[in-house]
Amino acid sequence: MMNNIRSQKMAQAAYPLVEKMQATHLKDEYFKNEESDEKALKMAQSLSAKYRTLALNFPSMILQSGLSQTIGFLLAKGSLKENEPAENKHDKDKSKKTKVNEHLLLLRHLAKLLSDEQNKYDENSLHEKILQADLAEYQLLTRKALDASSCLKRYTQALLESEKDKGKANE
Repeated sequence: MMNNIRSQKMAQAAYPLVEKMQATHLKDEYFKNEESDEKALKMAQSLSAKYRTLALNFPSMILQSGLSQTIGFLLAKGSLKENEPAENKHDKDKSKKTKVNEHLLLLRHLAKLLSDEQNKYDENSLHEKILQADLAEYQLLTRKALDASSCLKRYTQALLESEKDKGKANE
């Protein structure tokens, strides 16, 4: 039996994570309590499209801003919707409030992909680990995060529809 290299293991773990980001899976998992299936599907499609955009840009974000700042960004944006008051003056539709958004989901996926036998991460413990890492460990975490985000990006391109693809299918 052959041992898989790190990138193969990461790719094998990334596929089911991105597959669950398809609108039909999201609808069943996060929007099943909506009053209509049509509304739930639209919300799921919106979340899927936002995740797609973020996942496609994520490796560049790490390269431009660094791993610590990029993870901090995801944490800040991921917790934003949970901490907003129920009645936001800009958004009166309370049903749009979910406990997850694209930033939090991507952060969870990244934490899962970077976890191994010795280190099990969630979104907060991953950020703590990055902040406490010495230079060599930070560089290794950055390399692994780039590998993980590249896997997520690759599968996102393959599995999640873009707006252009939807437009072509409707013609």
